[in-house]
Amino acid sequence: MNSEPTSSSRIVVGVDGSEPSKAALRWAVEQARVDGGAVDAVLAWESPTSW
Repeated sequence: MNSEPTSSSRIVVGVDGSEPSKAALRWAVEQARVDGGAVDAVLAWESPTSW
């Protein structure tokens, strides 16, 4: 982990495939482009308990 301060922003957005999450990802990418920052898209997945 880097503890040095940076001037660029970092946006973390959760993506689950839904339309609202896709819209959030589009917004995050555009905002990062404007700010010169980065986007971390996070997806969590859990295996089904019964196969």
